[in-house]
Amino acid sequence: MKKILILLLMLVPLFTNAQNWFTADAISVGVGSEIGEWYECNARVFTNNEGDVKVYTSDNTIVYRRIGENYTKDEDDNGMSMAWKCVDDEGQRCMLSFNSYEGFLWLMIEYEEFTAFYHLIPDD
Repeated sequence: MKKILILLLMLVPLFTNAQNWFTADAISVGVGSEIGEWYECNARVFTNNEGDVKVYTSDNTIVYRRIGENYTKDEDDNGMSMAWKCVDDEGQRCMLSFNSYEGFLWLMIEYEEFTAFYHLIPDD
């Protein structure tokens, strides 16, 4: 029960405020939904209540804009996930999801060829 409460408290700001900031301290790039090796990173992630997400790195900013109003939400005893279709600033379509599982929070950006995973730490 305590784990469920912690997970909900981690995700509540993501779905209730107009904007949220996170620090991504690790990134992994894999094929399909398989997670590859994790590498340290120092990126900032911004999201607003429309589902738009910006990932700021030291040398680049990637903007993901939500397509449509539909989203999926999956929830069980170990975590939850919310996903929606997006397009990046180069016009590539992708599926973007925020996931929480057993106390971990990550952003998953799924393209046809690969998937990027960012481990997130919510800002206070």
